[in-house]
Amino acid sequence: MAESPTLTVQVRDDKGKQAAKRLRSNGRVPCVVYGNAETPLKLSGDRREVTAIVSAPAIVTLELDNGDKKNAVVREIQRDYLSDTVVHVDFLEVDMDTKITATINIEHTGTAIGLVHDANLEQPLHSIVISCLPADLPERIVADVTPLDLNDTITVGDLPLPDGVEAVSPDDHTIVLHVAMQRKEEETVEGEGEGVTAESGEEGSEPQVITKGKKEEEEE
Repeated sequence: MAESPTLTVQVRDDKGKQAAKRLRSNGRVPCVVYGNAETPLKLSGDRREVTAIVSAPAIVTLELDNGDKKNAVVREIQRDYLSDTVVHVDFLEVDMDTKITATINIEHTGTAIGLVHDANLEQPLHSIVISCLPADLPERIVADVTPLDLNDTITVGDLPLPDGVEAVSPDDHTIVLHVAMQRKEEETVEGEGEGVTAESGEEGSEPQVITKGKKEEEEE
């Protein structure tokens, strides 16, 4: 179960692109919290603290400078498209007694026994959507791949979900992890005077997750 970090924020009544730039030049990140309030609440937080907070899908306790506190989750992060730094965050206020949905990363631990067959451990699915109470929101789902032999799989339905957490999508039969023989393909290598046919094996590797930053947008 994820801890609930605290983020100290300041209420702001400014708006517009220039106001957001001034905040960023002073080391702060403009934020907005949506939810129970009649209108979205504009906030700002220290850049380092905000960046650390949004790195994990935990419930965040927002401590406002007017004395109020709000439980929230990160709804959207905007990043600079060149530096990838956080430039704006949308939070969603949550009711601790109402279930929420969230996208959670899947990680694995151990070494599959099937890898002795010159095989690869493939992971076609890296995250799932789960439903749970805010207090039960996990930081990640970790699957032990040690028992997997050649052609064995771990599906969504096999994942060790914590108590109170259920998978929403994809369905239980979707493959998350799979031990398979290395794929080999023939490719033609150009040589001087004539083509040379060679056989080469592709080493499997986990796909990298690349987060593309959004361009700075006008704030209202």
